[in-house]
Amino acid sequence: MANKPLNQFQKDFERQAKAVKLLFKGDLERIVAREGQNHFEESWDKQGFTDSSLKKWDTRKEPKKKFRKDGKKLKSYKKWQAKNKGRAILVSHRSDTKGGHLKDSIYSLIKGTKIIFKSDKPYAAVHNYGGKAGRGSGFDMPQRQFIGESKKLNKNILDKITRTIEKIFDK
Repeated sequence: MANKPLNQFQKDFERQAKAVKLLFKGDLERIVAREGQNHFEESWDKQGFTDSSLKKWDTRKEPKKKFRKDGKKLKSYKKWQAKNKGRAILVSHRSDTKGGHLKDSIYSLIKGTKIIFKSDKPYAAVHNYGGKAGRGSGFDMPQRQFIGESKKLNKNILDKITRTIEKIFDK
């Protein structure tokens, strides 16, 4: 370091100052948005939400009535089994042709220094928070959170920003 000419120190400092300015002019928000998107989509791989630790989602409930009086499986139960065999929680079944799925509906909006994560699916909130779902009197949907505050996400964001700043000053 001591062997560098003064003008090289000045060039390095100017480059670092410019990089830090860019980082604080929009890169931070993009880092947060990207890390958040990855974290929330990861819920489907892990089948649960990670705050401090992973909280697995409740499993899908089987129909109460499974058998006929003669002991044979009801056709409706067989159909339910076929539709749900090996299917992960919050993942549509193969016959669903309604378009995109909940995991693919997550997106972020950057508004100044604020990042908002959303889903364009009307049923996203009832899955994320739990509550009444279905037609008529409906049923109680258990909470299967996939978006929200997360200590793990905050740590991931801080680690990413730290690595980005370290790269700026290591050059």
